[in-house]
Amino acid sequence: MIIRPKFNFILFIFFIAALELLEAQVDVIGNKFFSINYEDSPISIPIFSNMDLNDDNLGINKVIIVVHGLNRNANDYFNSIDGITSSLGLQNETHIIAPQFLLLEDIEYWSLGSTIPYWQNNTGWMTGNQSLSTTQHPRDFQISSFAIMDSLLSYFLIQYANIEEIVLVSNSAGGQLQNRYAGGSPINFNEKIKFIISSPSSFLYFDENRYEYPDSWTLPNGCNNYNKYKYGLDELNNYMNIAGEDSIIARYQKRRVTYLIGDLDDGGTTDCQSMVQGQHRLDRSINYYNYLLHYFSQEITNRQNIIIIPNVGHDHGEIFNSPCGRKAIFDLGDCQQIDNLTAPSALF
Repeated sequence: MIIRPKFNFILFIFFIAALELLEAQVDVIGNKFFSINYEDSPISIPIFSNMDLNDDNLGINKVIIVVHGLNRNANDYFNSIDGITSSLGLQNETHIIAPQFLLLEDIEYWSLGSTIPYWQNNTGWMTGNQSLSTTQHPRDFQISSFAIMDSLLSYFLIQYANIEEIVLVSNSAGGQLQNRYAGGSPINFNEKIKFIISSPSSFLYFDENRYEYPDSWTLPNGCNNYNKYKYGLDELNNYMNIAGEDSIIARYQKRRVTYLIGDLDDGGTTDCQSMVQGQHRLDRSINYYNYLLHYFSQEITNRQNIIIIPNVGHDHGEIFNSPCGRKAIFDLGDCQQIDNLTAPSALF
């Protein structure tokens, strides 16, 4: 009589664990594909897009590439931008594309083919690490997620030579990807290209200093590897190492970047490497912008600015659809911080 309830309890625990495992899979796979040939291997990246890539691009004025967060829910990010675009009446002149970076469990759950890349964990794709090839799921290639972003940008720069702007929009883990990618990519980002980096849990620093209250930059104590990539320039991965530290710094300084952060976003990763950047995402975003002013001088404000969005937490939809979000992404409406190029008072 003791064995049976134990067996039921074990079954219950197994059932709950199975549900949690299922919930870990991405819910929807992109219904279109961006295809490239990499080292003689065909690669297909799932995407959500409001247009086919082979459609006539006449009349397209803007391309928006939006990158998802940890949940790989590219459909939600696409729908958010697509909804705003439609509400502004810009759907016929704006090409929106949301690439999807998948994990091993996504490949297994959806039984995806051998041309689709995947990573071991979210840190892999958000930092530009190589995709995987395993015995169970072999691939003829291994490619950096940053190389995929390079291919996307190159495609649009060639196919849409007459468009006015390409905007790379991201949030959370996607914000981490774009922060690192902006420094690592060798593509010449001209004035047509800008980055919208929203609410990442950590940033890439260019030297070993971190902010210490009330107003100093110093070496933090008690945190090993705080300057190891992805947090700093020590022990770079393959993609970033090809660029090299000096080029990463020089490239980042030239990028057009707007940083978005909700003033209620008091969450984020709690590893010490993140915590030496600030107590939470809001703190880290303000500190990072202050760091850019410290490291590059006030001249950085000619190309980069930060917007703290009132009454918003860690919600990409609310951030993108806020007046300042719309101004940053679409250059429409009003946002005092962009219009006047002012930094938030919390920095001073």
